Amino acid sequence: YGEMLELLKNVKDPEALLSQLLTTKDLVKSQESINDYLSFKLYNLANVINPDAYATLRLAEAYYHGRGTNQDYWLAFLMYHQVLNIKTPGPQMHAARAYFNLGYMHHYGLGNITRNLTTAEEYYKKAMELDISV
Repeated sequence: YGEMLELLKNVKDPEALLSQLLTTKDLVKSQESINDYLSFKLYNLANVINPDAYATLRLAEAYYHGRGTNQDYWLAFLMYHQVLNIKTPGPQMHAARAYFNLGYMHHYGLGNITRNLTTAEEYYKKAMELDISV
């Protein structure tokens, strides 16, 4: 959260932003869902301010698992691809995670993606090339 808070320091009206983030028509039933909702909103904001592989990966995972937003495999799929298009210096663990998750989605045909074991295997291999711990 440290990077997000640093980005938020440049926001002109933080109270208005916080008010907007807390306004939702969805009923929040637990502290965990409040945290998921706020995390989703903050990662969305951080990604708009400064597209970043980590924030984009977190958004993809939010859509994939339905944390802080409705579950949407197709949006997760698109966001995972977006992670691959963001060039970042240093370790490529975010890209490795995106490749693994794309492989998994192709492996099981999630999000109206045609099940394709060959494509899944290619994504798994790319993930392992970037980060063996995936």
